[in-house]
Amino acid sequence: MEIYRLQSLRLFARSAGYFAWILLSVFLAFLFLLFGGMMTAFWFSELFHSYFKGFGLVTLMIVVVFVLLAVFRKALFVNPVIHSVIQKSKEEEEDHA
Repeated sequence: MEIYRLQSLRLFARSAGYFAWILLSVFLAFLFLLFGGMMTAFWFSELFHSYFKGFGLVTLMIVVVFVLLAVFRKALFVNPVIHSVIQKSKEEEEDHA
């Protein structure tokens, strides 16, 4: 019974580590997109001599990226995560066998 408790504890610790890593990565990506988008918007504003056109173009680019991510989410996110979980579980079974 102790071995199951330790295995579940290890699984929980690993999951918590992955969650913290994902949370940190999302936060850093948000900061990168925020400041990178502002820099690009100001650059386009200077290029077009209009804040409206510069920030509008960057907004359009971000919307297009989000739409593409939404359309291809299964191929980009869902299937790789499923395959990763299956692969990890196979590795866990081989380690314990």
